[in-house]
Amino acid sequence: MILHLKNKILSMHHKIEIFDENEELVYEVASKAISIHDKTVITNAQKEEVANIHRKVLSIHERYYVDMSDGTSFEMKTEILHIVKEVIDIEALGWKILGNFLEHDYRIEDANGNLLASAHKKWMAVHEKYAIDIQDESQVDLIVAVYVVLEHILTMREANETSTMNANVNTNTTTN
Repeated sequence: MILHLKNKILSMHHKIEIFDENEELVYEVASKAISIHDKTVITNAQKEEVANIHRKVLSIHERYYVDMSDGTSFEMKTEILHIVKEVIDIEALGWKILGNFLEHDYRIEDANGNLLASAHKKWMAVHEKYAIDIQDESQVDLIVAVYVVLEHILTMREANETSTMNANVNTNTTTN
């Protein structure tokens, strides 16, 4: 099963639409425009909640909590020592996300190293678009939630890098 995630870049709210291979809407992801905890809700095409995601604000790790509608809960956090080695462990599920995070090209594996899903980001003008190839269709809701959290982590990293670069530019121009 291949899903396509379309992320609206120019939007007040962080909104992602997820389509199947026939371009039918399967999931919608909506985040509050202004939220300290980066609260996000994933709903299916029938507008039923699939997952609720929120970020822990005060943490030295990038840490997110996911509560699935079926009662499954898990935590995703990055490790400080994994800066070079791009791996995120999802201990409660026994899964790992591995790949090139800067290129938005990664995969999810189970505890035995079996591929559950892989994704690659396609860059477009008005939308960012992911293609997610899901190998284990019985885990599709969990896989979508994991990719949404990973996208939040990468978006926060990019925002932090941009603000740091802007602060450095402003500091350099005021000292000259």
